[in-house]
Amino acid sequence: MENKKELVGIGFVLFLLIFVVGYHCPIYSIVGIPCPGCGITRSLFALLHGNLKQSLFYHALLIPTVILAILYLCLKKQRKTIILLWCSLMIVYYLYRMFLCPMDYNWNSILGYIIQILKIK
Repeated sequence: MENKKELVGIGFVLFLLIFVVGYHCPIYSIVGIPCPGCGITRSLFALLHGNLKQSLFYHALLIPTVILAILYLCLKKQRKTIILLWCSLMIVYYLYRMFLCPMDYNWNSILGYIIQILKIK
């Protein structure tokens, strides 16, 4: 029963962050480079609007993440393997995106501002 309350609480916080407050990635906001999960919220919104192509463009691992999350909840004995698989997929996809896809640095990040200030002096 305790786990169910935790899951409901986590789900509520995620709902607030994504749909009410408008979540922005803290890593992207602070460091200026996208994190492995950057784009997954936009991917979810595109998928909810029926645009699979745009959803895959924003983050190709949204659908596998949902599938693995369902498997994680259903298969208690394989949870370690599922987490390891998901982490491996995210790392490989992140490296692919960082090195083979054009990504701009966020100069409006906190680190970006610090770099700009240091360049001026």
